[in-house]
Amino acid sequence: MKQVESGASTVQWGAHLEPGADQIFQSNNTVEIHMAVSQHVLDDIRMLRKQEYRKVYPAMDLDNDVLDNQAITLYTRNAAGEIDSTARLCSEGAHPLPEHEYLSEYHEKGQRLIEWGRFIIVNHERSRLKAYYRTVYTLATRLGFDVVIMLMKPRNISLHQSLMGLRIIERDTGITYGGEATLAVVAWELQSTKKEFFKWIQK
Repeated sequence: MKQVESGASTVQWGAHLEPGADQIFQSNNTVEIHMAVSQHVLDDIRMLRKQEYRKVYPAMDLDNDVLDNQAITLYTRNAAGEIDSTARLCSEGAHPLPEHEYLSEYHEKGQRLIEWGRFIIVNHERSRLKAYYRTVYTLATRLGFDVVIMLMKPRNISLHQSLMGLRIIERDTGITYGGEATLAVVAWELQSTKKEFFKWIQK
């Protein structure tokens, strides 16, 4: 069982998982999303991050990513057995989230936050996209989190607002990681999720 500090409590990621074994968390007819536990899989995921992120965020430091130690990593494989997508859910803990300075409002309310990041789908398959959104919502709510925090490109915000009711915390952070746009901090307040989201993930 993987334990991650989150404020004064400890989050137990995937209590049903066998130690050292990657297992399926979410599955339907087309997509199986796994939780990464074994080290060789985590190493392969880090290589995929480097391969894909250097195209869009060349200044991002992926060699010294301490947040992996307080996170759960998800992934899928293609028909050839290759890892073709991944995402990370990171709790607050020993190391602050990148968006920490913008989150005081939630801290004052005692709300529990989780960050969704390191999100890559190599071939941009719609079925995988929906599967991740469904999985993130399910995991976050099951573990008792109130808000999912994300860094997002400005061009993607309006779609998420109409679909999920996403809230903009800071539109201009100055964070680019060497990319083309300054990233915004946005919040998915789970209890306020729009009904359109649930219709969308079922289509």
